[in-house]
Formats: sequence, C-alpha cells, structure tokens
Amino acid sequence: MTLDAATWSRVTEIFERVAELSPAERNATIEDFAPDAVVREWLDKLLTAHDDPDELLIDRTVKGVVEALADDEPPEAEAAPDAPVQLGPWRLVEEIATGGMGRVMLGERCDGRYEQRVAVKLLAGRSRSAADAELLDREIRLLARLEHPGIVRLIDGGLTGAGQPYLVMEYVDGEPIDEWCRRRQASLNQRVELLRQLADALSHAHRRLIVHADIKPSNVLVDKDGRVRVLDFGIGELIRERAGPEGRALRCSPAWCAPEQLLGTSSASVAQDVFGLGALLLRLLTGRRVREGSRITRWLGGTISADTEHPPPPSTALLQHLPRARVRGDLDAICLRALAAEPEVRYASVDLFDADLRAWKDKRPVAARPLAPPARLARWARRHWVPVAAATITLGGLLTGIVLANSSARQMQIAADQARVEAERADAVRDFVLDLFRAADPLRAGGAELSTRQVLAGAGEALERSPELSGDARLEVLNVLADVQRTMGWTDDAESLLAQAMHLVETDPALAPEARAETRIQLGLAEVEKQEFDQALAQFRQAEVELGALETPAATRVRARAHTNIGSVLARLGRDDEANNALDRAEALLAILDPPMLELELVVAAARGVAA
Repeated sequence: MTLDAATWSRVTEIFERVAELSPAERNATIEDFAPDAVVREWLDKLLTAHDDPDELLIDRTVKGVVEALADDEPPEAEAAPDAPVQLGPWRLVEEIATGGMGRVMLGERCDGRYEQRVAVKLLAGRSRSAADAELLDREIRLLARLEHPGIVRLIDGGLTGAGQPYLVMEYVDGEPIDEWCRRRQASLNQRVELLRQLADALSHAHRRLIVHADIKPSNVLVDKDGRVRVLDFGIGELIRERAGPEGRALRCSPAWCAPEQLLGTSSASVAQDVFGLGALLLRLLTGRRVREGSRITRWLGGTISADTEHPPPPSTALLQHLPRARVRGDLDAICLRALAAEPEVRYASVDLFDADLRAWKDKRPVAARPLAPPARLARWARRHWVPVAAATITLGGLLTGIVLANSSARQMQIAADQARVEAERADAVRDFVLDLFRAADPLRAGGAELSTRQVLAGAGEALERSPELSGDARLEVLNVLADVQRTMGWTDDAESLLAQAMHLVETDPALAPEARAETRIQLGLAEVEKQEFDQALAQFRQAEVELGALETPAATRVRARAHTNIGSVLARLGRDDEANNALDRAEALLAILDPPMLELELVVAAARGVAA
C-alpha cells in the first residue's frame, strides 16, 4: 500500500486530534472529519501502533516504520530475489533481517578461491549517477579502515545491476545485547563490561573521524564468545548523502536517537554516540527505552518536539535481580549524564564515559558525580581496605576499653531508669486496684454490699480521682478493666472505659506505642462482639501502625495479638488465604516469645480450623 505526502498529511492531522481520546471519542471525532478509506486505514494503523507499540516497530527508522505499517511487499526492483543472486564473488542465499535501512541477506563466497559466509546488506534506494557510485566507493574505502575486534568488518561493496547499493560484511552469529543479557540473567558487572567493550569500539572509530549515530540494541550484537560486535557503522551517513532533504527521517531510529537527531538539528557527531551509550546503559539496567512508543508515534504524526523531561535514575526502575545499592548514586549519574538533552552537557567523548565506568568498577569517584572530601576519603578507604583495616584494629585496641566502659555504664543507667519507671508504674496500678476494691467494703459503702460489676463500673470515676497515675499507667488500667468487662459480657461498661482510653490515645502523643496499640486491640475486640468485622479489622491493623518498627518484647506480644485477631476474624469471614497469611505472621511472632503465650497459640489453632 503506497502513501503519498497529501495522504500522510491528512492522516497526521486527524491523528494529532484523536491520539489521546477514549475509543468512543476517537470514533466520533474521526467521523466528523469524514476521511476516505485510504486515510482511515492509515489512521487506524498509526493509532494501533500508538496504543500498543511493537518493540520491532519502534526500533526502526521513520521510513522503516511507515513500511512496516503498510505491511506491503517492497517494490519488485528492491525485493530480494526468490532464487540466489550473485553480486561479484558473492551469492545471496536467504534473507536474515529487514529494516528501515534496507535488507540483510546471508551470503557465501562462490568463486572457488575460499569458503566464507557473509552478511550482505542491500541499502534502501537506488543510485542513479556516476557521482553516486563514486561517493559510495569512497565511503566503502573509508569504512574498510575500521579494523577492531568489536566492529563487524566491512569486506566489499558496490551497486547491483539495478543500481541498489550493497555492503558485504563479516557474518556474526550473535544476538542483540539486551536479549543476550536478558536470556542469561547477566550480572551488573557483565552488563557494564559489555558497555565498556562497545565504548572501546566506538572510540576506535571516532579516532578515524567516523561516528555511528545509530546505536541501538539491534546494531550491537554479542557473539557466542560473549564479545560485543557493532554493526552498521556509517550506513546512516551513506543514506543521508543520497536521501536529500528527508535524510534526517531516514537515518533516525526515534526510540534510541539523541534529541538533536529527533529534531533534525545536527549532523552526525560524537555526542550522538555518547547518547547511544547512555540509552543502552538505561536499557540494560531497567529494560526500558529513553522514549516509549506513544511518544514516537506522536512524532511520526508530526508532533516534533525536544525531550523536556530527563529519564528517572535507573535505580528507581531497576531490573529485579540487579543490586540497587550498587547502581544508586554513581551509576545513576553516569547514565543520566550520557543521556543529557543538551549535547554539551554529555561526556565530551566515549573515552570519558568509559573512564567513569572504570572508576565505578574500581570504587573510585566518578566525574559525573563530584564528591566532597569526606566522601572521597571513604572511597579511598574502601579501595585500600587492608592497611586501613590494620590501622583501625590498632586504634580500636586503644579505644575499646574506654568505649566498653562508657557503654556499659550507660546501659546500666538506662536499665536502672527503666526498672525504676516500671516499678513506679506497677506500684501506682497496684495502689489504684486496692483502693478500688477497698471502696467495696460495706463499712465504707454505707453498709451496702457492692457487686463486682458495680465496683468495676466505678473505675472510670475513680481514675479521675487518681491524678498520681501517669498517662501510660492510666491507659493500662483502662485497657485491663475494659477487657474484664467485655469478657464478662458487660459491653456497655467496657465501651465507656474504652472511650476514655481512646480519648487518652488521641490527646497524649507521649503515650507508649505498646499501650496505644493495646487500646486499638481492645476496641477491635469490642467491634467483634457487635459483629462489626470490618471496623474490627481496621482497629487491629491500626494497632500494627501504632507499633511502627518497635521491636521490644512488649511490642512483639501486642503485635502477635493483633495478627492473631486479624486471622481469626478473616477466618470467620471465609477469607481463607488472607486469614492463613495473618496466622502465619502470628505464629512466627509467638515462636520467639519467652515466656510463650499459650492462650494465643490456642486461638491461632482454632482459627486455622475455621479457615480449613
């Protein structure tokens, strides 16, 4: 299916209006434009690519994308022949790849001098003049100067009988760098080492005034020996020289190219290869591209704009098996500097990029992230850990006695203070309970015999008359008494005391987390009595929030109670998987308690039975 300029202009005009609309709004808006069948077909293809961009689709040049959307056979003159075709001493055997730059055929030597397998790239377009042929010959001689183990060697080149340029290159049995790393779950060091091999190959080319300008995974293979091999050096420039005013679009792979290439404001430069290294580093660390498909299809639709947002640091979206601690900081900074939107902010050369990767590997400061003197000293110490360790041991021997003596005295003082506070609170609680039951003496109560319920019901008023009780002690008494009343079935009395307890929790931020969490548990148990299970679960979970990261023995006991009650309620509700998860957590906590809480272990066993 062919595409002329007028049709594409109409397609992109409608696409820009409807790309971000819902399906229903899209259809209505498209109908308002009343496009003809050809425009509608192209529009549907472009919208499909925008909504679900294919990895291979957006790895192509713009021309390649359009051809892929067309899903047509290439023109007969440019198509690979059905039968093998001979180009000089090379016979074409079969097609092995296709893309916006052209088609790649597997070839073999056929003149009998020696056996050799090659890759023959048939470049897009035709050369029509002797000047074109002379230019191609000059560029081939220039590219043939690239002799480096990381660069796929150019062997031959010329024009087919129909005037189509072709290049004969060394055949590499390999796979794209990102696929190689993914299939082998490559380590972080392996991924960085591959990038350093690529930087070395690019440096070799740059010293000969040749840039690649189309670094992307499909152009960077890893062979069976684990070595990087770079494809397609200079092909973008060959096409640009013959492509006229649309050369920018023809040689730019929008998912990977530098922003200035996307805008068409720059000829090929070292800065573009530095950006390509950064784009590949981002890919190998996160699995992501610098631009996603929706942005690329909008660019195809005519919305050409510079990148205004820098990608987030790789450590924030790291592949799961890579160590975040080793990426965060220095490797983040290296990647983001290479990906800077402004060419002058990037590394001035691929050698400087490689130097920073080497510094990262050696645990030295990197240029992309200047360090203050203390941080530099820490890096130095990590690199020279043996003498530093020896000096530290010597110095430590001198200081250990002083430190231990001070630490022991401090711990003893803390323990004594804590024991004193707990003793004072225990005395206060004991005195309050004694006073509470002394009040039930018939002689003091005017001869009346008070019931246990009456005694407990007066606890709230008695607390108000006991200002000597601290906030923590007061909350502890309220929780204990409410627990007794609820157990006895005196729900209204328990709720009255819990209301007082909750008022304390909300108004006194200095209360111990364990006591605050216990209040939440008592409120949750009261909700269970009323069959209000959602509210109960909310209170039990809030108890966990109150405890935070606290790991005292008391906190462990309260946390075990919270998870036991959560599991018990979820089991009653038939939410078996959630119940068992909560009960697993409760059992893990109960297993480390000393002395054990046997009553909670029984509750867990009962809840397991309900869930089963």
